[in-house]
Amino acid sequence: MVLVGPQGGANVGSVCRAIANMGGASLCTVNEEFDLEQARIMSVHAQPILDARLRCSSLQEAVAGCTTVVGTTARDGPYRSRTSDVRQVAAGLLAEHDHGDPRPVALVFGPEDRGLSNSEIAACHRLAFIPTEESYRSLNLAQAVLLCLYELRRAGEGELPTPGSDPVDEQHPRADAGATDAAMEALEQALLQIGFLSEDNPGHIMQSLRSVFGRAGLDERELRIVRGLARQVSWFAEGGREVALAKRKQGRRLR
Repeated sequence: MVLVGPQGGANVGSVCRAIANMGGASLCTVNEEFDLEQARIMSVHAQPILDARLRCSSLQEAVAGCTTVVGTTARDGPYRSRTSDVRQVAAGLLAEHDHGDPRPVALVFGPEDRGLSNSEIAACHRLAFIPTEESYRSLNLAQAVLLCLYELRRAGEGELPTPGSDPVDEQHPRADAGATDAAMEALEQALLQIGFLSEDNPGHIMQSLRSVFGRAGLDERELRIVRGLARQVSWFAEGGREVALAKRKQGRRLR
């Protein structure tokens, strides 16, 4: 469970209790701003989860080592149209996640007052929402965490997936979320160089590309191909095209 910019100590303590209630998750905070003593009081018997939390300075750092990153949002917008009911997301995660892979899935929650930003949303492979009354869609942070973990638990028929129950595909393991995000940034720069993306608003198209690659669930080999593609595009944009044309005229292979 990744909390980005949590502000309320009571909320964070209650999140720890929700994690303990549902089981199977650890806590990571990004740029935390909460009252630690207040969190300790509210966490009660879940204080070990609070004390063991991983503290990071960026979302990219927090999700490094994860296979899939799920962002939560209740807001509408052009970058949030790909959201799905958390129950559907939970079922999909359990169907896709290799139980033999020890790397975790990350569920990401934004600050209490504004939620995840568009740039943070862009780092997520999936987006989930919790169905609520349209007139009041904002949920307390700890309530949202509890509901998401509950849906994961229900999707697993009463238990969260445990590592080691199925064999891992050792030949093509799933790509790390941090490495995937870095590859997407490299691809974005390459597409900017050739004018495919608008310099004024590259995120408009790039968000769709991130969504495509996120749904694909890239393995490490496929991610190397994406990085190679980005490098080759950049090479062409920086003068490689002339080199390639000269080699073709001479009948030489490009690589």
